[in-house]
Amino acid sequence: MRLSRCSGLVLPLLLAGACAPADPDKAGGETADPVDFGARGDCNPVDGGLCAYPFPSSFFLTEDPATPTGLRVDFGPTTMPVNRDGVPIDPSSWNRLDGFPILGRAMALLPGATTAGAATWDNPALSMQADSKTLIFDAETGELQPHYAELERFTDDTARRAMLLHPVRPLQYGRRYIVVMRGLVDASGAPVSAPDGFATLRDGAASEDVDLLRQRDHYEDVIFPAIEAQGVPRAELQLAWDFVTVSAERSLGPMLHMRDESIAALPASGPPFRVARVGEGECASEGDIGRLIRGEMTVPLYLTQWEAGNTSRLVWGADGLPEQNGTVDVPFTVQVPCALLRSPAPRPALQFGHGLFGDRSHAESGAVAELAYQSGQVVFAVDWTGMKDVDVNPVTLALATDSTLFGALTDRLHQGQLEALLAAELITTGLATDPNLIVDGVPLIDPSEVNFYGVSQGGILGGAQLALSPRVRRAIFSVPGSPFSMLLNRASPFQPFFVMLNAKYDDPADITVLIAMFQMLWDPGETAGWAPLMTEQAVEDLVPGAAPSVPDRQVLIQLAKGDRSVSTLGGHVFARSVGADLVAPGVREVYGLPLREPPFVGSAVQEFDFGWEEPAEDEQPNASEVGPHNMPFDSAEGIRQFAHFLRTGEVIAVCDGPCDPN
Repeated sequence: MRLSRCSGLVLPLLLAGACAPADPDKAGGETADPVDFGARGDCNPVDGGLCAYPFPSSFFLTEDPATPTGLRVDFGPTTMPVNRDGVPIDPSSWNRLDGFPILGRAMALLPGATTAGAATWDNPALSMQADSKTLIFDAETGELQPHYAELERFTDDTARRAMLLHPVRPLQYGRRYIVVMRGLVDASGAPVSAPDGFATLRDGAASEDVDLLRQRDHYEDVIFPAIEAQGVPRAELQLAWDFVTVSAERSLGPMLHMRDESIAALPASGPPFRVARVGEGECASEGDIGRLIRGEMTVPLYLTQWEAGNTSRLVWGADGLPEQNGTVDVPFTVQVPCALLRSPAPRPALQFGHGLFGDRSHAESGAVAELAYQSGQVVFAVDWTGMKDVDVNPVTLALATDSTLFGALTDRLHQGQLEALLAAELITTGLATDPNLIVDGVPLIDPSEVNFYGVSQGGILGGAQLALSPRVRRAIFSVPGSPFSMLLNRASPFQPFFVMLNAKYDDPADITVLIAMFQMLWDPGETAGWAPLMTEQAVEDLVPGAAPSVPDRQVLIQLAKGDRSVSTLGGHVFARSVGADLVAPGVREVYGLPLREPPFVGSAVQEFDFGWEEPAEDEQPNASEVGPHNMPFDSAEGIRQFAHFLRTGEVIAVCDGPCDPN
């Protein structure tokens, strides 16, 4: 039910537009009688540039005492973009949530605005200054949140280019934040105008728009006082609004339920499995793969169907949580280095997460084999259900026909994360005792813990494994990033998908908000939703009843400056999320990543400069050239640093000075 009147003291603070004006002066003096607001409309008139702008906004939240935030997302049937075929998006999947992403972008449409003088991607520190042209801050504490501003690049029409604000580290779950824009100018240096709807609220002007009037008390009681407490005069404001971030329980709870229910049901021997084929290598050198094991494990299925397709959706139970729908046999691959066969010893196994729309066979590359040899670890892998090779066509179909179908991808990522978790259970239980992983009576698997190695997409998704897994204590990530909504425009592999979106939506601003809405569903399946929980916080502290996190988790990240596939900007967000230090001497200074001289024990990020520069323009799609994306995990230095870290937990220097072309 949408609220149309006040109901206690909590709602004015939690819900934009919940109350009628308290007196006729606040309503612009147009009537002394109470305003009959009726049902809230689908579009927010504060910005006026697009139905859902500014985004995210508390305008699209309604009271729901059953959620941890006391709120629920309430997109109406026409809130979300409608494509050229007139196909609307069903908001049901979004409306289960009780807030917005902790790493989502804030956006608005201020025609003609530029980023001149604002904090940009190469200097987010400006956003932490009191006179910053853009602010994001905690409504209760006033704490500023670092971010950078940029313009969307789907069009050259300055009237339709959204202004985007990207947080560079995660916000907190279930908190209210206020966004401020002021002093922004156009290309000539002239100040841009405030949207009419916002100017009405700012100036206390009269209005006949009931959706605007219903927000007046919230602005007067909550938003404007908090902004003035930051020292920002109301008259300077070009636009301001607030939003509430999603709770960990409502966003991540379904995935945690699937994990805990599945693991609790496992026998002591782990998931049932069968070995289908074992291949023996020639072992011409120590670094070769000596044994390749392929098989299948049987795990719970929470989807309507396991096969890729846009009808492959989570099955929801009466309790509002995913419900098991039988089982499925999931293929796995295990490879043993020759060196370990010759000198057997129990070691932690290394789980591999593959790249974009790939499969488990990526684990059989020469670089992974060399890492297995140098670290002395068995490597195992499953496919990322949701973003494996067979998922390409359904994702393409969703973008080309009906974006409601995008929910199938994110639902399937829940199943994919579960399969990866249960593969780690398998390698440390039943498979650890399989004769193929015992040599001369010596087991090759130490069942006490598992290491994780995510490459590219395996890093974008793999941060969730670090937060979720009851086994992983040490993880390495090559060219990862987060969140997806920030990475997409900068990723050359995704450009064909944007061509399809441009073909389906008339307004480029529609595409911008659509990607932000996609992030709301993407969160539980990728690193962004789990960012604070990878190392800094324990899952059980935020989600009551969840199984405890592994203590003392350590992460080593390697990035390539100028990456054309996964932007280093997303890699830096990832690194800040785990509290990483930048290995000194770095190839450049990076905001929020302090330099630290190796060797040291802890989480770290190593940047490599292979001679590519970062793209100079905001949100500019990268050139189609491959660039340095593959270079860190193919380099001798990168492999040596990863292997040492996996063996010891120590971060070492692998270059004579900065890791650059010199």
